[in-house]
Amino acid sequence: MLDPLDHWKEPIVAMVVQNHLSSKDPLENMEMAVGQIRSGLDDDDVDIVVLPELFATGFERKAILNPDRISSRINESMEDISTCYRVNLIYSMPYRDNGSIYNRAFLMDREGRIKGHYDKTHLFSRSGEDRLFSPGGSLRVFEIEGLPIGIVTCYEIRYPELALSLARSGAGVILNPAQWPDFRISQWTTLLRARAIENQLFVIGANITGNIGNYSMGGHSCIVEPFGEPAGSLGGGPGILKCTLDPNKISSFRKKIRMADDRREIDRIERIEISTVHIRRERS
Repeated sequence: MLDPLDHWKEPIVAMVVQNHLSSKDPLENMEMAVGQIRSGLDDDDVDIVVLPELFATGFERKAILNPDRISSRINESMEDISTCYRVNLIYSMPYRDNGSIYNRAFLMDREGRIKGHYDKTHLFSRSGEDRLFSPGGSLRVFEIEGLPIGIVTCYEIRYPELALSLARSGAGVILNPAQWPDFRISQWTTLLRARAIENQLFVIGANITGNIGNYSMGGHSCIVEPFGEPAGSLGGGPGILKCTLDPNKISSFRKKIRMADDRREIDRIERIEISTVHIRRERS
């Protein structure tokens, strides 16, 4: 298992933007989110900003099937923010690549350069997401100024093997940009905490608010520390969350509970069948 602390030595400040989808106009939603980002960056020194899944479009079919105009506008706005405030950004949008459309998360550095992307690999078939997007084919770990970050998008937080693979590849933080509905929000926050505890790393959940179709989105974005307790969280409305991520908290917890040292790969499964034996009792 690679050690995320090989290069990550200093604490960083992360900011989660929990924006509100108020209309079917992606540009209007984008401008509202941009305003939130700028207001959050005006007062403090932030290293990385994380936005929810598809923060400007939601799952609006028209915007997803014709993504080129909105994707170019989003990239322009993010570039302006990153260069103005000298901050790293992670944001999500529908993106066309070689004829296929992906649910793609981008990493942009402090100089407005896109350094990489992650395409969601597990699409939520219950909502028809698999009919709108093509799935990605690989997980990725991005190193941001020494900090190794992995991304699992929304529904993918339900798959513990994805987070474990990222942790084994050296991730010290897992991001979960999400569009999680209000009536399942307790499941989401439980899953975020579980992924943090079982991998002994930071997990950042960035959820949306507002309405998508008949669903009310749940908000409650949070940053979970390696031992499973939230370092900070938001409520159900729009908001900004800032927390310092300290690598020493990872090393401290892993020294106390040595999961990596104790882990064994057990591939053998034995099936034990117990048949019912009927015993006839004679009356005396």
